[in-house]
Order: sequence, then C-alpha cells, then structure tokens
Amino acid sequence: MSEPRDLGRLRNLGIIAHIDAGKTTLSERLLFFSGAERRMGEVHEGSTVLDWMPEERRRGITITLAAATVPWRGHALQIVDTPGHVDFSVEVERAMRVLDGAVLVISALAGVQAQSEAVWTEASRHGVPTLTFVNQLDRVGADFLSAVAEIERRFKERAVVLHYPLGEGESFNGFVDLVTERAFVFERGQPREIEVPEDVRDMAGVLRSDLLDFAAEWDDELLAQVIDGETVDPVLLRRALRRATLARQGHLVLCGSAFRNIGIQSLLDAVVDFLPSPLERPLLEAVDPVTGDTHVVAPELDAPALAYVFKVQHVGDDELDFVRAFRGRLRSGGRYFVPRLGREVVIARIVRVHADGGEDVEAIGAGEIGALLGGSELTTGDTLCAPGSPLALESRAFSEPVLTQVLEPELEEGRAALSVALREMCSEDPTLHAREDHDTGQWLLSGMGELHLEVAVRRLLEDYRVEVRTSRPAVAYREAVRSSGRGSGSVERQVGVERVWGRLEVELTPEPDSGRFEVSWGCPAPKDRGLRAAIEEALERSAQVGPRFGFPLIHARATLLEVGAQGGGGEEQAVVQAAGLAMREAMRQATCELLEPLAAFEVDVPGDHASSVLADLASKRAKIGSVVADGDWRRIVGEVPLALLFGYSTAIRSLSQGRARFNLRPSGFRAVSPADQRERGLLWS
Repeated sequence: MSEPRDLGRLRNLGIIAHIDAGKTTLSERLLFFSGAERRMGEVHEGSTVLDWMPEERRRGITITLAAATVPWRGHALQIVDTPGHVDFSVEVERAMRVLDGAVLVISALAGVQAQSEAVWTEASRHGVPTLTFVNQLDRVGADFLSAVAEIERRFKERAVVLHYPLGEGESFNGFVDLVTERAFVFERGQPREIEVPEDVRDMAGVLRSDLLDFAAEWDDELLAQVIDGETVDPVLLRRALRRATLARQGHLVLCGSAFRNIGIQSLLDAVVDFLPSPLERPLLEAVDPVTGDTHVVAPELDAPALAYVFKVQHVGDDELDFVRAFRGRLRSGGRYFVPRLGREVVIARIVRVHADGGEDVEAIGAGEIGALLGGSELTTGDTLCAPGSPLALESRAFSEPVLTQVLEPELEEGRAALSVALREMCSEDPTLHAREDHDTGQWLLSGMGELHLEVAVRRLLEDYRVEVRTSRPAVAYREAVRSSGRGSGSVERQVGVERVWGRLEVELTPEPDSGRFEVSWGCPAPKDRGLRAAIEEALERSAQVGPRFGFPLIHARATLLEVGAQGGGGEEQAVVQAAGLAMREAMRQATCELLEPLAAFEVDVPGDHASSVLADLASKRAKIGSVVADGDWRRIVGEVPLALLFGYSTAIRSLSQGRARFNLRPSGFRAVSPADQRERGLLWS
C-alpha cells in the first residue's frame, strides 16, 4: 500500500513505562492479537519483534524506540515502543514530539515508579492524551486498587476505572467491563463472557457509579440518562470518555496481564475508542526561517509537505531517518528543503517501518510515520519542507550527559573505524557525546549512565567490529559561566599568491537557565551558510574544553560581535581559526565555576531498615525531599550528587538485607564547593 491513509482512522501511539512493567511483552501481544505478526515474541526467549537489536534481546530490555503498524477495527495503529530504563529516556523524549496518544503501563506489583512518573510528565509536557494499563495482575502480590490509588496520588489526577479484575495473583483470569457491565474470562488469550460473579458485584457497582459520575460531566445526553435513572447507552458513555481523554482530564485505567494474554483486545479497542487521530490534535506552529513569521500547520494532505525528523538509525550500510509527516505528502524521489542545511536533499526511498524491517512505499501523508533513505545529512530535529514553502518546526535540546569514559582502540589500525563508529552512534543518540583528545589519542565518551555507556561499548564490538580498551566511568563535570568575558582573534596568512585575512570578536555571557552552550549572532551573519556553520562549530568545539578544569561549558552563550574576512580564497579557514582564538580569550576573561551532575532518587525500603538508609544518604550529602509511609514500607525521595552513588546498589542491598528497591534519574547540575573539589582531587591549593 503506497497511498497515504485515512487520517480519521489513524492512531499514533507510544507504549511507555518504567522498566520491567511488562511494556515490551504488551507490545508484542498487540502485534500478535491484531494479526500483524503470526508468532508471539517473548522477552525471556529473546524472540521479540520490536526489541530487535542483539543487545536488547540479550538483556531483555528496550534500548531504542521501534515502530510498527497494526490493523484493528478498520483503523491503522502506528505503535512506537519506547525504552523504560532511565539511561535511554531520550527515546521517550523524542517519541513524544511525534505521537498523538500513549499507553502508560503500570505494574500491579510495583505501582507507580520513578520512570512511570518521568514518562507521564513527558507526555503531559507535550499534551499527549494517555490511557493507563495496569499490567502483571497475575503476579503474586499484585494489588489493582492500590495501583489505582497510587495513580491518583502520584499524578494528582482522577483515576477512572474501566475494568475491575476477577481475582489477583494466580487466580486472576479476567475482568468486569464497567462500560458494558459485562464480565469476561480469558482462555488461551480469547475472552469468554460470563455472569458478573457475586463476590465482585458490590465493588464493580461502586466503580461503575464513579465512572458514570465522571463521564456525565462531558456529555449532556449522558447526564440526562444518569439523572433520569435510564439505562445508560454505552455509545454515549464512550463518547463522553473520549472527550475527557482528548482534553487530558481524568485517567482512564484498564487492566490485564500481557504475559497471560488477558485484556489485549480490550486495550486495542480502547486505543481506537479513546485516543485521538491526527485530526483531533492541537495545530502545530512553524516558523519561516527567512522572515521569522509564525505559521499554523494543519494536517492537510493537499498542502505543501512538512515533516519532522525525530530519530536517526543505522541499520547495516543504510541510514534510516525516522520522520512524522505533519502536512502534505513526502514522495520517494522527491526533493525537500532543510532549513538547517539551507538547501534541498533528495529522498531516495521511503519505508513504512516494522521493527527492523518494513515495506517500500511511494509516499507517506500527513499524520504518518515512516523512514527515509537517502537523506544522509539529516539529523534529529531537522524539518523537511516543500521547496518554495520554507518552514521550520521547533527543535529541542536534550539532556547533558552525566558520566564519561575514556576509550582507545585495541589496535592502532582500528583508530579510523572507531572514529566513524562513534560519529554514527552519536548521530543516532543526542545524549551520547564523543570527543577525541588529540594530545593523548584517546576518546572521551559521555552518556546518561553506566548502562548507556556499557551498551555503547558493546555496540562498538558487535555492530562495528571495533575492539576498545576502556576506563571506569567517571562523573561528567561541567563548567558554568558566571561573569562575562570578551575575546577577539585575528589570523593573516599567505595562500598561494593571495594574502587572506580573518577577524572575529565574541562575547561570552552567563545563560543560567539554558543548561547548554548556545551561539547567537549580534552582527550580520555571513550569507554563506557553510561559513556560518563552520564558525558556530568552531565556537562549540572550543567550548568543549573549559578554562578552569577542561570540562565542557554549559549555562553560557557566545555572541558574535564582529566577523570579517578578506582574500581570494582560503579566508574561511582563517575566520574559523580566528573564532577559536577569540573563544579561548573570552573564556580566559570570563569567570567560571565547576558543576557536578545530580541524581534524583526514589528508594522503597522496609520500615525497619529506613533509618539505616536515611543515615547512609545523609552521609552522601543527599537532600531528602520526602519520606512517605506506605504500610510497612517507606518511600524516600530526594537528590544526591551522582559522584557519591557509584556502587550504591551493593550498599543498599547490604543496608536492607536485599529488600530495598531504588531508582535514579538525572536531575541537573549544581556547583561543587572548593572543599569538595579538594576532596575529589580537582583542586590542589
């Protein structure tokens, strides 16, 4: 099929969760029960379709997002499976930019966990309507109502229950559908209707009343039926719930067990019934890169093409650029303007992606997700638009890495291959940074955590056949500009018979809330986009080595005040060299301070071990945000310097006799005091 799909029958949804909530198992069941796959992929067997990378199958976790399309009730559901591990949160961040809806998977055993809250927050930030699937109800210790209460407490939204489980743990075998007031048990993955059991009728009735009270607020016809005591029409009830979901009011909760194939078809129905099509999402805004004017973008097929690149992936010798079309059609063989490059690129092929495979198509239209081949210069955040209709969708900055590792090739002849491999891997993952130290011949590889770096090193060996020696991971410090500095550079040189000259002046100023290093133009930028990009790259390269400790600069802006060049050729190189000189002088004039990464932690520990854990956290200079009692357990939340958490998993097991659970996620940076600098060997005076 090559013609774009009916927008009203399209659903773009992501599957999001904390690690080990059963997200990938659920995704595999969606593929199987919809008929998209003939066999059922299993995480424990390493046979999953969506976790297709060897490292994903070996570890049993999702590392990179994967997409697939499944049919259901005459609709096309474009499913994006995202990682649950915090080290790979960038995959969730960029997926949310192109999704219309999401399914949040919560474990009935563990409830709402740290990453559950993080991905929910990311969905909220992008205004993505979300359904919740309480999974793993077949596990010993599962508690559906406790999970529902925690959803309300942690997300501060009303939980609206659509399913009430029949049994929990080993006895779980189905649920009561509160919309239709029918009960189903599942045999070999297929539902069989039964009478609503006597022992659940009272609770199901209470939850049904709550459901009607909530839904009646969203539909006048339904409200009249409820007030008059009439039989409620399920069609009106679903319509009201859909309105609430699209408005992101309330939290629709379904239940099941992906592993035991319970509740999969009902979840597919809920995606069709309650999540939006591209036509029902708020209109996007795009900026004309020439005039700066803002334009509203509607998902129209018969309009100039506009698409957003949200991921780059190398598969074999091919580079796949994953895109979401927001307007018009992208066609195979077509030429499209890329504002960042300032020129057009040719799209050789378009693929409808299915995990690591797919089918070639002639075109994709507004609302669809696909992969492009041929646009090898594209990167995450790029916009493709029709020539003559230049528009740029807002790109976004990603989190700064928090750990760094030193790499060097085992064999000298592997140096070039290592350079190519790191360049490709960093183009795929905006949170993976690599920089070569020309003095030592080593590379500094920075990422979001120990697992992130471990997977990257493994990929070097398995995907690129490059063996490397590595150091132990260390904290990725940063330097922040606290007072301004100004610098200028001038380069004059002989090129053949011509004398070329380049001059540049730059001011370095604090940008406290940016979290990154930025370049702006305070003077007319060169008309030559290549020269402009080369100057900006030179400044960014210089900012990778801060003036005090040699760590990259963040919270800083470099403003170009003057750029001049003269000569008959070769002046670009002179200006670029002048940029490096000016930047180094500006950094010497500025005042900088050392920053260290923080980790937000969430520790669940039995109450009789809580005091030991709190004392240990206090010794690490942790800032405790809250301690909440949940039965016999305590949940401790706070922030702590990441440098003090190496080996913490072993320590907390010892403190709690192996019973505690903890989760970490990056939480920005803070200044390192001179005393701490001396303690860590960063300051000698």
